[in-house]
Amino acid sequence: MQLCNSSENSDRMGGIAAMDELVELFIAERNDQTIIEFAHSLTKVFEKIPSAEPATLRLAAKALGHIVSTGGTSLIEFVEDYHVKPALEWLHNETFHMRRHAAVMILKELSINAPSTSFRYMERYFDNIWSAFWDSKLVVRVSASESLQSCFSLIQQRESNRKSLWYNKALDEADAAFKRNSSDATHGALLIINELLRNTGDFMHSHYSRACRLVFSHQDHKSATVRSAVISLFPRLAKFNTSVFVEKCYRPCMNHLLEVLFSATTTTRPDALLSIGKLSLAIGPLMARDEQALLAIMNGIKGGLQVRKKDFDTHREALACLRMLAETVGPALIRVDLESMVGPLFQNDLDSSLVETLTTIVKKIPQMKPIIQQKLFERLSSILRARQSDIGGSTTMPPSRRLKTASISVTSGMLSNLFSSATGGKTNGSSPDNGSSSTEVPSAIAMQALALETLANFDFQGNRLIPIMSFVHETVVKFLDHEVAAIRKSAALTCCKLLLPPGEERGGNAVMTSDDFARPVTSVLERLLTVGIADTEASIRLRVLASLDSRFDPLLALNDNLRCLFIALNDEVFSIRQTAMSTLGRLTHHNPSTVLPSLRQTLVQLLAELEFSGDTRGKEEGALLIGCLLRSASQLAQPYVLPILRALMKNLREDSERRSHSRST
Repeated sequence: MQLCNSSENSDRMGGIAAMDELVELFIAERNDQTIIEFAHSLTKVFEKIPSAEPATLRLAAKALGHIVSTGGTSLIEFVEDYHVKPALEWLHNETFHMRRHAAVMILKELSINAPSTSFRYMERYFDNIWSAFWDSKLVVRVSASESLQSCFSLIQQRESNRKSLWYNKALDEADAAFKRNSSDATHGALLIINELLRNTGDFMHSHYSRACRLVFSHQDHKSATVRSAVISLFPRLAKFNTSVFVEKCYRPCMNHLLEVLFSATTTTRPDALLSIGKLSLAIGPLMARDEQALLAIMNGIKGGLQVRKKDFDTHREALACLRMLAETVGPALIRVDLESMVGPLFQNDLDSSLVETLTTIVKKIPQMKPIIQQKLFERLSSILRARQSDIGGSTTMPPSRRLKTASISVTSGMLSNLFSSATGGKTNGSSPDNGSSSTEVPSAIAMQALALETLANFDFQGNRLIPIMSFVHETVVKFLDHEVAAIRKSAALTCCKLLLPPGEERGGNAVMTSDDFARPVTSVLERLLTVGIADTEASIRLRVLASLDSRFDPLLALNDNLRCLFIALNDEVFSIRQTAMSTLGRLTHHNPSTVLPSLRQTLVQLLAELEFSGDTRGKEEGALLIGCLLRSASQLAQPYVLPILRALMKNLREDSERRSHSRST
């Protein structure tokens, strides 16, 4: 609580986040006083706006919403008196203009988490919210639009004869703002129109033509913020009334977007790329008919992909535009030279946006599948085969010699960077040299993790030129010994997924007849089982064992592999023991002579523990393990049904007697 009242933003954020995590615990314990104190602390945060960061305000507003949503009606009166009414006053009174940002964020969260309370104040809300839309700060205007969106959504869910009055009030305020001859007011008016188109049902149908005229009349505004808002509104207009938009607005809209796309001086090129993509989703396959525009768009995307690294927004939006076009027009992109786009696509570093775009292209345009598969596999190979001994450490170190300090330093670096970016500041004690090395390590590790995830999930099927199996055996398996747990987990899951092709399920006999195929599969499986029983991270052990499904049964049933699974039956983590028990029960069909005797012995031990142990938790876990065995190997348990029932009934009686005794005392 002291941190919440600190003068330092970073301390305040930490205190708010910690208290937010504890809210439900306090409410469950009916600790209303602590909840009220926390809500009072949030009030002080909102009042200290000049020294507060937007991130702090957002976190505090979210925490307030959490309190209201979980606290029930007991806090409503307090929230009304200390948050709703002050927020509306801050919007109404120009003296409190520095608190507008807090006000709109409070009202947004309360409309989501306390809709009944918010609805009672809706009249005052629509009388006072507009000052935030003309505020000189962009972040305040954007937050005001988010608040209006939440309130419009709330109104849509309620029956009220004042809906149309409130909608007309918003439209009138937007009209008045356009006449103010102010860039800030014009931007706020465009934000209002966006929310009216998004959240008011059919209300805007009668005002659609006027909205289109207002939007298009500001496409060449002197303010880049206004021009960006206009560009963002084009897809919204197209989605609201597609037929009218295509007939009357599509051509001038597309001409303007292409003009922006190829302008040498514009700062809104990323917005134009994103708008074109969203426009294609709104219009649908009709976009495929405009081949001339598609060709120009593809050239614009190609230019966006070739920008310098500092123009990352343009690169990201170019990928998003191409992805949405592929989703909409599909094979029509081949007619406008989609193949020439493959080279530029792979000129920059691998990232999740690129992978998502390539996945969509392969799915929607099968003709492009072979070349994209080959190019992507080459990129993944180069990332995973690179020897970066100075970044991220060695990947070939045995588990017993993993450098715990390297893992700790990497994790600390990641957390430091995340915290610094979240608070907008720098961590203490960092130097330029340290900053350089600390960013290289996480970026290299993140790249490796993404490459492994992509290798596992991307569709490489049907391309015989891609040696997936040998690559897993020779390269991916080495990452099972990486110092960073996230990399080890990604590598293990990738191996599990790619080790046997989808066509090999239950095909153990076919697998074992080919030495070229069986050797690498067996070798990698042995490494996976080693990870499943020896990795220092329990979550990795569990995921590996759970991923070894029925595809692997013929190989898991081999004696050496069975020994590993029986070792896992003694793991310190109960969920891992459950997984191992289920797997072993499944394997009784494949190697009964080895599995059944050992499982019988295990079953006898569990029965003895269930019947004679004084450890309640041990008994409960033993009963659950017996249940796993019954489900996966029922034939094994048939001779033991009566002993199992006797042990269970005995424990049930003892538990019942214990409960009766505790109630009587």
